[in-house]
Amino acid sequence: MSLPHPYLLSYPPASWHIRGGVNYRSLDRRPTSPRRAFEEWRALADAIEELGGTVAVMPPPAVEPPLTGLIYAANHGAWLPAHRTFLVSRMFVEHRKGEPEHVARFVAERLGLPVARAQATWEGQADVATLADERFLLTYGVRTVAAASELVTALLPAGADVLRVELRDPFFHGDTCISALRRGAGGLLLAFEGALVGTTLGALAKHAGPDYELVPVSEADALAYACNGLGVGETVLMPEGVSDALCGRVERSGFRVRPMSFAELFGKGGGGPRCLVNELRGLDPASIPASARYRELRPALVAEGAAYPEVAGEEAISR
Repeated sequence: MSLPHPYLLSYPPASWHIRGGVNYRSLDRRPTSPRRAFEEWRALADAIEELGGTVAVMPPPAVEPPLTGLIYAANHGAWLPAHRTFLVSRMFVEHRKGEPEHVARFVAERLGLPVARAQATWEGQADVATLADERFLLTYGVRTVAAASELVTALLPAGADVLRVELRDPFFHGDTCISALRRGAGGLLLAFEGALVGTTLGALAKHAGPDYELVPVSEADALAYACNGLGVGETVLMPEGVSDALCGRVERSGFRVRPMSFAELFGKGGGGPRCLVNELRGLDPASIPASARYRELRPALVAEGAAYPEVAGEEAISR
């Protein structure tokens, strides 16, 4: 089996905290621990590498206020191999509108990839579910706008089979309520029907085709970010708190489920491992330069993270 595609991640800075408070998990803006957040991020990067993946690291810029949302790499954009273009997002949330410039510069200068900029509000790969090389689900309706799906479709393979799906709050991205766990030509499609506007689970199953098995997700599991589990090969890195019933269902389909704790990053900020990752599907892992490879950077990153404060400063928390 070939090694998985590269995974782009960006670690939390030393001043990381909840700035926006715009999803249901982050509304109360509880005090945060940058050191624990970094340790959870590092555990995810380690797990991906242990499973055979190649992690590329985008360092956060040294700016104030910090780009605290940069860790949610699924929102950076998407590598669209049919046109060999990384389409950089246009963010909805005000405090994250400074991210695309940093992402575009890193992808172009450090990864050496062509970039384009989204001309409508589109929060990246979090609203793109890849079912097969030419079959996709594009979601919109809370942060990403409907017109963005037309921009993305134009950069997909010619004749791509696309289903557009509208979402309702609090499911602000497709990866909060739909998960395509790929294995060979098919796999599992996890979905919570209550998040969908005008689309049924039956319509999702029909679009996915017979190689996918549809697994309905309960509201409780959707709110625990079950659909934000990350598939790496045949292992699903799943946030703790997802029901034993759903994890068992995934395992009976041939996947291994590996629960991971993200109490700091996601207990306060909301999300799961999938939103921390931008999957560079179709890109050769060997193309990632050594200067951006996690395995090369890890010793220095471990030392840097150990010096992070245990609790974010009061000034940072109040921003």
